[in-house]
Amino acid sequence: MKRISRALLLILVVTLSITLFACKSSKPDGDADISPGEVGSQDAAVAKGDEIEIVSSSTSQDVFGIWHIHALFTNSADYGVGQAELEFVVLDSEGTAVHSETIFAFPYGLTPGEVQPVSIKFPISVATVNQFELNVVSLYKTERASVQLEEGAFRLSTAENGIVTLLGEVSINSDQPATIRSAKAALFSADGEIITTASCEVCSRYLEAGKSAPMSFIFFGHTTTEVIDHYEIYFSTEVADTATIFDVEILEPLHTYTDEAGAFHLLGDLENTGEQILDLNLLGTFYNQAGEIVGVSSIGLPMNSLLPGESSPFDMALLAPLDEVANWSLQVDHSISRSVDTPSHELDIQGELVTPEEYKWTITGEAVNNSDQDLTMVLVVAGLRETATGKLVGLTYKLKPGEFPAGSSIPYDLKISPDLSLDPTKLESFVIVRAR
Repeated sequence: MKRISRALLLILVVTLSITLFACKSSKPDGDADISPGEVGSQDAAVAKGDEIEIVSSSTSQDVFGIWHIHALFTNSADYGVGQAELEFVVLDSEGTAVHSETIFAFPYGLTPGEVQPVSIKFPISVATVNQFELNVVSLYKTERASVQLEEGAFRLSTAENGIVTLLGEVSINSDQPATIRSAKAALFSADGEIITTASCEVCSRYLEAGKSAPMSFIFFGHTTTEVIDHYEIYFSTEVADTATIFDVEILEPLHTYTDEAGAFHLLGDLENTGEQILDLNLLGTFYNQAGEIVGVSSIGLPMNSLLPGESSPFDMALLAPLDEVANWSLQVDHSISRSVDTPSHELDIQGELVTPEEYKWTITGEAVNNSDQDLTMVLVVAGLRETATGKLVGLTYKLKPGEFPAGSSIPYDLKISPDLSLDPTKLESFVIVRAR
């Protein structure tokens, strides 16, 4: 693995060039580097060339043979620096440019002193990246009232296949809620060299004042020649309006088991105890006996348009064995959940056939459009419950888009993998069909 020298870094900082052009208004979602042609919402073009500087950078080839550049940038100005168009130029051993790639970075800007990582992946046609040159093609001023987040006890672990997982929780001590526009993490060697970066895999984009939320990052593909010494997490945040708090309740009893693939499952039902029709997304944080986080998961409830007083089954799964999970917490992800104005249609079913098998149950039948409207989306939810306790022990669902005229029938065929430790003769099935 070859890395860019510190001397070359100084040269690169000096060669940063700024080109002015007019501001365009749009605000991208997510936290990935934006593709060429997209420009974030900014106030004015920046007139100076020393607003951003490289803190650290490295070039490396991943296990698939693809070359990457990972770099950290800091805003050295006393004002907010907005989206940048960055050109990375690959040089050969004689300093001649052999390839260039342009990306848009920092879609939500950099407040004064803020550091953010940027990564770029080159096409497979680029055989090597011995050294590179960086040009800042364009840059904008921006204003963003950031909110300071507190990192909880994050846990870094490496699997046998080389995949690195970073799990933890973030919280906010402010009396103002925050929007998390971007969350990225970087891994470093003992000498402070950046190894690789990753965007947040599971995280809420909204954090309620005084509350915490789980967060996970997954790093894969990087070479293992560098030993990971530590990590850093970088956020782009801003003050948010207070989100609507939804009235919901997790119902008892819950059921847990580990499937044949080694995945942990938490199954249960969530009830809408409020007065709104809800589409909900759940965040789950799972802890071991010592209180350490061993898993983070995010799911959308299969039954959207949940009516007041109605409940939806859920199955939250993660790759962690049952004996590692001692406790958990569930919360509504307010950045994805929403209230809706109209309910979905509940459809009748006919010709249902339930076939219990050793490893899977098969449920077939037909949903009937008994409404007086043409439908374009049908959701079929099927599950298994323990007859004596009502515990949910298996769940699956299928969304069927299409054209479904009034009076038409929609066939379905679903397979459910239940907890195999249970006696199948003591289980009963159910099917719920909703449509829009």
